[in-house]
Amino acid sequence: MIELGEIKLKNRDSVLEARNKIHTLARDLRFDSITAARLASVSSDIIRKMAYTDKDNRPGIIITLDQMKATEHPVLKLKYVSKGFGLLEGLRLPDSLFDGVTTSGSGEDVTYIEVFMMLPDPGFKPTKDFIAGASELVGRLTREELYQELEASYAKLRSQSLQIIHTERLRTLGTMAAGIAHELNNPMMGILNYVQYCLKHTAADNKKHPVLRDAEKEIRRCIYIVDNLLAFSRTEKVDSNRKENANCASIIDRILRLLSYKISTEHVSITRKYAEKIPAILIDVNKIEQVFLNLFNNALDAMKRRDKKEIHIEMQRKGNYLHVSIADTGIGINPGDIPKIFDPFFTTKEPGKGTGLGLSIVSSIIQEHAGKIECESEPGQGTTFKIFLPIFFE
Repeated sequence: MIELGEIKLKNRDSVLEARNKIHTLARDLRFDSITAARLASVSSDIIRKMAYTDKDNRPGIIITLDQMKATEHPVLKLKYVSKGFGLLEGLRLPDSLFDGVTTSGSGEDVTYIEVFMMLPDPGFKPTKDFIAGASELVGRLTREELYQELEASYAKLRSQSLQIIHTERLRTLGTMAAGIAHELNNPMMGILNYVQYCLKHTAADNKKHPVLRDAEKEIRRCIYIVDNLLAFSRTEKVDSNRKENANCASIIDRILRLLSYKISTEHVSITRKYAEKIPAILIDVNKIEQVFLNLFNNALDAMKRRDKKEIHIEMQRKGNYLHVSIADTGIGINPGDIPKIFDPFFTTKEPGKGTGLGLSIVSSIIQEHAGKIECESEPGQGTTFKIFLPIFFE
């Protein structure tokens, strides 16, 4: 048998009856062997495109075309039109080819529809209507598939175009930031030196002393912002001479020791769950330290006004990547802000509390290491950052 499908009917007698009908129709007209072979060659493609299975692969039930059309369930009708017979309406095919369809459930639980067809023995020739209808079906399916491929290609092209535009904007912004930072850095250092000189020659009980202290603090904050601008503007790749095999678990432990005073005074609970064998990876240790320091500081800031203050750290190998997860119980991030948190100068902190460069620098460092970083968060439910660093750095 050259099969285009298999008629699903309620019993064996119905199958035999339908087969006899097809054989009778097949004798009506003669077609050359090339036409028959062409129709047979597309059979597997038709079945592949026409068959739909649900995610649980549940066994189907038999329902006739008349029952399908007469059903009172709107969801069933919708599925039947959009996934099944919508492609078949108007085709000149013998009714016997569509005596049965299979669904994955009953009522509104339908998730797929399968249509099954059969081609006669090689000794018989298919009818003109059968060939014309099947050819039209193949054409419809092909057009639909090409349209879907076109839509997917357009979406991919649009995404890549936006990424290129975004990259160029960041490059321009980095150049501007570097120029501004260099222009500000020297006068800021000069002002800081003058303020520190005044502090040195001002008695602690003098009313000007606290004012000078505040001035020193704010100048240092400005210098910190300038340093971040410079760090953001640097676009060079990780220096191969600065790379070394290092254990990220040890780096995290070292950063947590540096923050131990802040962690203890704010009563933050730290939970670490490391896999038994954490592979060493080739990294710029200083830059990866900066990544974790930024993430932990952000987590601590997000939990300042929370009763429950916990940071959960997990580390394990996933394929050729080292996966590090840092979750906090902070205030969380609004869904609309998540796509922007790695953009430069974007911050969810209160005015004056953040520069908006920390996560931009984090993202840049991770990309320099051929890794990726993801963020999951819900308002009031905390935030989780997931970092993937390649174990085999190239």
